[in-house]
Amino acid sequence: MNSRNLIFGVVGIIILALLGAGVFAVNSNKSLSPKKITEANTGHQNPFVSAAVNESDASEQQKVEGTKPLGIVASPAFQTPSIREVRTTVSEKPSFPTDSPAVLVSIDGKKFQLTPNQLGHYPKMEIATRAKVPVVLSFPQNQPGDQIMVQVEDGGTLDQKAMATVAKLNNDLTAQFNFTATEQPGIYRLRIQSGSSVQVLSFWAGDEPALRQD
Repeated sequence: MNSRNLIFGVVGIIILALLGAGVFAVNSNKSLSPKKITEANTGHQNPFVSAAVNESDASEQQKVEGTKPLGIVASPAFQTPSIREVRTTVSEKPSFPTDSPAVLVSIDGKKFQLTPNQLGHYPKMEIATRAKVPVVLSFPQNQPGDQIMVQVEDGGTLDQKAMATVAKLNNDLTAQFNFTATEQPGIYRLRIQSGSSVQVLSFWAGDEPALRQD
């Protein structure tokens, strides 16, 4: 009887020991990161798991292997609008960018060349109420004779007091028109469309109100 109990006791101890080892193994795997699990199972480092788990490790791997880390995407370059004063003589023609649309506006005897941002919006220019602003459009990637639709959106008029006009590009791929603001201060936007490409040229007539500070 005593020997039987002794055998059962020994068998029970062995079973408990085996179960304890299994639980320890399972818990050990759960506490490891995917990177360490892969290394433990294969005996070498997996660069794909490493890059997904830890970008710093991937960066170090990039230095060694010359590869781009996974999960890192370069930010696209955004085109920013620009303003540049242009000084030319009466007979001299201004130069325009050769890779994107641009406009030349004349305000108070000064000429400013503007380029749009990636959404097609030009920098907003301040003018006087009732001001008449000559505008030159440049579309270097179009063809002579292409039609450019110009439409006012917030009041004011174009040539011959029109609200909209169709301008044709000359041989130098430019077109000209005049915009005249009303006596009302505020925003004046012009919609400029060439095919499916749309730009917005904005003026502010009068003094633009300062931001409120509470």
